[in-house]
Amino acid sequence: MFKLGFSRLQFKVIILLVLVALLPLASLGLWGAYSLKQSRRANVAELSWQLVNQQSFQLKKFVDDRLSTFELKIADPNVQAVGPEQQRFILQSMLEQDSALQGVSFINPTGQETSHLVVGGQEVPLSNHQADPSFKAALWGQKYFGDVEFEGDKAYAVLASPVVNHESVTIAVLWGRLELSKLRQDFSRVRLGNTGYLYILTVAGELLAQSGTFPFDQSNFSPPALAKSILTGTVHQGLEDDDTYINSGGRTVLAAGVKVPALGWAVVAEWPEDEAMAPVWSLIQSLGYLSLGAFLVVLLVSFFVAAFLLRPVRVLQTGANIIGQGDFKHRISLKTHDELENLATSFNQMAKDLEALDELKAIKIRSEALAESLAHERELSKMKDTFISVSSHQLRTPLTSLKWNLELLQEEKVSAEGKDMLKGSLANTQQLTAIVEDLLLVSEFGLGYKPTNPKAVDLVKIIKQQTEPLSVQTQEKKLEFKLDLPATLTVVGDERALGILCQNIMANAVTYTKAGSITVSLTPSPHEIKLVVSDTGIGIPAIEQASIGQQFFRASNAIEQKNVGTGLGLFLIKTIAQGHGGSLAFTSQPGQGSVFTLNLPLPKSSA
Repeated sequence: MFKLGFSRLQFKVIILLVLVALLPLASLGLWGAYSLKQSRRANVAELSWQLVNQQSFQLKKFVDDRLSTFELKIADPNVQAVGPEQQRFILQSMLEQDSALQGVSFINPTGQETSHLVVGGQEVPLSNHQADPSFKAALWGQKYFGDVEFEGDKAYAVLASPVVNHESVTIAVLWGRLELSKLRQDFSRVRLGNTGYLYILTVAGELLAQSGTFPFDQSNFSPPALAKSILTGTVHQGLEDDDTYINSGGRTVLAAGVKVPALGWAVVAEWPEDEAMAPVWSLIQSLGYLSLGAFLVVLLVSFFVAAFLLRPVRVLQTGANIIGQGDFKHRISLKTHDELENLATSFNQMAKDLEALDELKAIKIRSEALAESLAHERELSKMKDTFISVSSHQLRTPLTSLKWNLELLQEEKVSAEGKDMLKGSLANTQQLTAIVEDLLLVSEFGLGYKPTNPKAVDLVKIIKQQTEPLSVQTQEKKLEFKLDLPATLTVVGDERALGILCQNIMANAVTYTKAGSITVSLTPSPHEIKLVVSDTGIGIPAIEQASIGQQFFRASNAIEQKNVGTGLGLFLIKTIAQGHGGSLAFTSQPGQGSVFTLNLPLPKSSA
């Protein structure tokens, strides 16, 4: 049945080994992919939600600022009315101060206009506003901002405010017509990624303004159900299932929206899912390729392991066949230290009882067979050690080769699109390499790590050695890198592990500091030393600080930097420090920087 030359039992063992090896890996991969997707979805929703709230505030402020210019109170008790000349002067000043105003009027308490100026300072025929809602609201002492009206491609709104005397009695009404082009122009500059966009709907559900990436025309845009529900007062923060839908252009979008207080308008953000989730899909694809490679490696290893595990069975089978055919000189040599070895011993004892040959010849034959078996065992042991050494680096070697090839290809003459693809592939390769390197370090310095051969080392020398690889990056960023170290300071520990610890804690500061300075200080106390690394970087959000130091965790603002990272750096720092009897603490302010403090015990002779 099996033409590849292995038995059914060997095939079963291979399947079992593959399942045992890959099921945890597959489960971890699926969980990681799901977690990445959920985390990215939450980040997208948070960004969209913050943006629509910001724009809602700006819209409310735009209207409030305009209404504030209409506030007019006559404090002089001797003045009971504003004369015609004063009215014209006030109206002219208002038109000059706010270019968005197209016309302004003074209206007496009966609703009759007493002055009316338009842009350019020209007077126009006076009219009666007795039936206007704007006049009625202002007459009752309320500021009024009316519904949006469209004339061609322009939008207007009416606003009104009471004119009160020193006793806060309304003696007139200021009325104006506001052109909303500046509001629409400012809103058009809003950006959400490369293809995301925002738009504003009026109370009537008409499109008032949109960002520059808005993909629809006024004529072919139909507000989605989410936007209509926002107009009724429903809040959409972007996290619910109905916040993801297919827009009228046929693209799946992630949406969020809010109703503008007092105005009744809806501000909606829509971000195409293919762009918003692109980083996650790219990482999942890379993990897929890595998983495929791991599967092939595990499959190959399983062939060798199955052969190794089933060798004693085949030896027993062969020996039993030979003895059964009457060759009582044959001895089964099997050193497995288990029931198989006991069975082999029973076969040998049975052969010995049947053996009628010379005892000396039998001893010679057994000695030669034993010597050959021991040589064979040594050869197999050497092959096993070599195989384990090579297979432990299977993931690192192809990634290194791939990185070199991509770097060489970048020097070739290729199209701009090809260079972008090479750049992206190289970035992904570097990230995978970083992940593999960190995973190998975690396997060596993970939970429960203890130095195997601690000795006295100079921590000052280690810190200085680890600052050299960071000099290029600090110079490129023009960072001030300050060292406040004593001449020498001895601790007891593993020199390589402490080097990795110092390199990670300083590299973190350099990576997440765009400008400013980084200070590294080392201070001894009677029983311990304090290594303090402070920076002026991006800091850590307060809500996420409790998760710092966990495996694979990265702060949201660190992810937004789009630099290579695995979330294992601080985990390594923490476990190495704890393995040396120390601890790690930090304080951080988002946007202002972080201070990481590492405590390590001093040797008893130094206390």
